[in-house]
Order: sequence, then structure tokens, then C-alpha cells
Amino acid sequence: MDNWKWHGGRAEYAGFRGKNRDDFWTDPQLIADFQETIRFVLMRTNTFTGVRYCDDQAILCWETGNEISPTTAWTREIARYIKSLDTNHLVMDGRAGNCSRNAGHTGD
Repeated sequence: MDNWKWHGGRAEYAGFRGKNRDDFWTDPQLIADFQETIRFVLMRTNTFTGVRYCDDQAILCWETGNEISPTTAWTREIARYIKSLDTNHLVMDGRAGNCSRNAGHTGD
């Protein structure tokens, strides 16, 4: 998922539901839509290797998005969701700009 309209992302998720792109960070339906995309990707079986992506040792981590500007609550919710589906991989905060913050660390 990308922050910028020319790559597809939060504006498109919101547009499908007739909502504003900034609603992506807080609207339960938009969050659920994004979580369904995450579930689809993580549970998908690679047609070449026969390995589900959540089980693929070649993957280092899952990024929450590309150059995004989410709320800390959204980042925590998405990271927890990813980890609920895949305990084998790291989760990377896709926040744009300075990442020297520890607000995203939940300790769990």
C-alpha cells in the first residue's frame, strides 16, 4: 500500500467506499479492507515454489506501507494483525521521513 495516488493506496481504498483518504487511518471498514489485502498476500501460495508467503524463508519482513503517514494506533493495529498471521517474519514500519521514534514499539 502506498501513500501516493499514482501508486495506488489509501486514496483508492477510501474511494472504493466513498470516503476520504484520511479516513484510511481510523475508519473500521477501511482498516478491515486493508487487513483483508494483508491476509490475502500472507496466505497466498507462491505458484513457483509452492510455499505460502508467510512461511517463505526468503522474505525478511512485511512493511506496513510505503512512505505512509499513519497514526501510531494504526501502525500498532496493522503490525499486530500481521504478526497474528505470520510469526515467522519481522514487521517494518513504512512511515515516511524520520523514523527515530519508539512510539510504534509495543513490547509484544
